[in-house]
Amino acid sequence: MTTKNISPTSKIHHRRSKFKKNSENTSPANPTIKFCIIGAACSNKQLLSSLEDRYVYECIDDEKEAIRTLTETKNLLSQRQLRIYVVDSFDDCIFHYLKDNEDIYTISSELVLSCAEKEIDIPVPRRNRPLYCQHLSSAVICFVGIRKDTHTEFSDFVHYLGGSVRKDYSDQVTHVISHANIGEKYLTAFNMERSEILTEEWLLRCWQERNNRQFDPFESELIRIYRAKPLHNLNLFFFGFNNENESEHLHTLTNEHGGFITTEMSEASHISVELLRVYQPYTKFYDKTIEAVHTLEKNNSRFYAYLKICEHKTELGKQHLADLMIRPIQRLPSILLLLERLLKYTPATHIDYQLLIDSLDKLREIAKKLNDERGKTEKHLSMFNIVNSIDNCPPELLAAHRDYIEKFQVIELSQELTTTRTHLTLFLFSDCLEVTKSRVNIWKTHGMKTYKHIALISLCDIRSLFDISPVSLTIDETEQFGILCSIDGQTCQLVFRVINGNTNSNSSKSYFTDSMSSLSSISTLSNSSHHANNKTDVLYHLAKAISDDRCLLDKSSLIQTITNSNNNHHMYCSQTSLENSEIDSGLRSTSSLNLLGLALKRGLHKANKRLSRAFSFSPEPNKHLTKKITSPIHSLQDEWSNRSVLSRQDSFIKTDHHLCSSPFMQSIQEQ
Repeated sequence: MTTKNISPTSKIHHRRSKFKKNSENTSPANPTIKFCIIGAACSNKQLLSSLEDRYVYECIDDEKEAIRTLTETKNLLSQRQLRIYVVDSFDDCIFHYLKDNEDIYTISSELVLSCAEKEIDIPVPRRNRPLYCQHLSSAVICFVGIRKDTHTEFSDFVHYLGGSVRKDYSDQVTHVISHANIGEKYLTAFNMERSEILTEEWLLRCWQERNNRQFDPFESELIRIYRAKPLHNLNLFFFGFNNENESEHLHTLTNEHGGFITTEMSEASHISVELLRVYQPYTKFYDKTIEAVHTLEKNNSRFYAYLKICEHKTELGKQHLADLMIRPIQRLPSILLLLERLLKYTPATHIDYQLLIDSLDKLREIAKKLNDERGKTEKHLSMFNIVNSIDNCPPELLAAHRDYIEKFQVIELSQELTTTRTHLTLFLFSDCLEVTKSRVNIWKTHGMKTYKHIALISLCDIRSLFDISPVSLTIDETEQFGILCSIDGQTCQLVFRVINGNTNSNSSKSYFTDSMSSLSSISTLSNSSHHANNKTDVLYHLAKAISDDRCLLDKSSLIQTITNSNNNHHMYCSQTSLENSEIDSGLRSTSSLNLLGLALKRGLHKANKRLSRAFSFSPEPNKHLTKKITSPIHSLQDEWSNRSVLSRQDSFIKTDHHLCSSPFMQSIQEQ
């Protein structure tokens, strides 16, 4: 507080008449300062002796007479004459009367004695701000969390002790008096680390020591005693802690750090929850929650207006609801980064070094659990999306114990499931393989689903996986693999070609172990998604899923390698149960054989259709049909068709008999 020291102007006068005589000779250009000692201070001989030979003063024992001088004192101000009242105590009635009047200057006798002891001039107090001593003359104080009535009393104490008070926190504030560690001003002071945050007891102690001239309110030991603890005056409510030992430990820590325990949630300033019980579902369904917020914002005008009103509130930082909801997600990574940085600058010999390591390990464990749970939730959501996107999907595909693993884009070459080389999508789950047909141009038909169900293969029905090595470097042969399985009780040998460019929709993201720039990259420390874009990856995923389903340790035994030889056109199985089996050269052209069988089926179907029309028992035969039957050209075509069909059928039967007699097919049938 800026003060003006009083220099001696004339000799001391003990009687009022003498002072008047002296004051009449005072020039208006040189204002006269006179001390008016009132009440019990008039009997203080030490005070009177301190004013001798240096200041002009007068003594008024009668308080009523002192009150009558107030009007005169205000008039003297216009004549450049200042009267300063000196009282012995700030608890007397006369002091409160002087304090309630305007344009009155008041000091204590202790201030006069202190200045006389230090041989310095007496400071002039500010108008209507009494000055008792100068213990806090260098302090600028800001109050946090203090009620209005208490704030007024504490502000007076600071002013009486020579200090200044600021309403808002700024760089000029040297000390913060906190009733409770809560609020924006406290957070600002804590983060800036420029001011000492002290309790109210420190200020009360300074006021108690107002008559102690040796008292130092800024002593380091005193500051340490009255420094606010981390949980100073916070009421904590613990939710979800069922372990008695853990609850007792939390209560002990709360009391040691200045906090209190409450059993009523409405009375709590902070609610402490068991992290995994509350934080886990919050993170699991965060995406759905944000989606719901945006949907309501677009469709509900009242909700949109409410959000806009809240965005203009200063306590919310003018942020959108979605921006505020991401803060709990970011809190755990920020604490991890803070502790990691703190550990970096902590010596290994420090007492807190091991505690920091234990805390980091515990938080990493919690982050891993949360990340795993979020991964499970994403898998379950993927299950729902997959089931909803498949037309005629089996209802048993959706099960709680089943997890979605991967999907593959393939083309079926064996034509066991479809009649042509069809683009299929294989959905691999933890215990089954869903085969679907990919539809195109679904946007043309409203409500059409992306996939059509073909077959559902249980992993326990898959006997072997075949890695078909290429004969040449063509794309059709480099990415081929086979599956020997059972579908509806019938053994099927399926041959597929992998389409390059598959993407893995189930990337394992880690949301709680890295930076917090955005929700989609809250933490991508291990965001290494595996893309199944080749035959090796597809076989790896299939073998791993089958081995996990059957509890097998060696998944490599499920994959058998089939090699095509260019010289003798035979395929050999290397290092497997089919090692000594020889396969006929006709097996290499499996797709050609199937095409022949397909042509045979189509020919028989057409012939059957024509025969059914020819021998129709309709009472009114079709004229066009009659003409076709009697036509000689039609007879020749039918004869040629029958011959071609019979020749194809004989050829197919011979080829099929030759294929079934091969050692490879015999070994497959034995399995």
